[in-house]
Amino acid sequence: MNLTTQKRLAAAIMKCGVSRVRITQEKEAAEAITREDVRELIKKGIIGKTPEKGTSRGHARMLLRQKRRGRRRGPGSKKGKQRIETWIPRVRAQRAILATSDQKTALYRRVKGGIFRSKKHLLTHMKEEKK
Repeated sequence: MNLTTQKRLAAAIMKCGVSRVRITQEKEAAEAITREDVRELIKKGIIGKTPEKGTSRGHARMLLRQKRRGRRRGPGSKKGKQRIETWIPRVRAQRAILATSDQKTALYRRVKGGIFRSKKHLLTHMKEEKK
């Protein structure tokens, strides 16, 4: 049975998409020709619409629970200004060491890339490289 016309009319009447229209008794619905017939079937409950699907908040609630417990607060979760404010002094200190060193060209870009955690980390790397 082809019920595309009935579904299209029902969708227009119920103000929803055709894919949300559900027909329980196909034989009665097939006899409906006019909009008035379709309205009667909607009142009887033969034609109905499925509820809208919303966006699930389950994942958001889980993240909120974790944040309340103090999780997700590490350096990898931080963005923006606070991250730069920790990076600038560290890089400046490391570049000051490189200014007095003969290995400047080899290590300058690595310092910029954030490979070294601290001045001490840079100095130990320089000592190992000299050997």
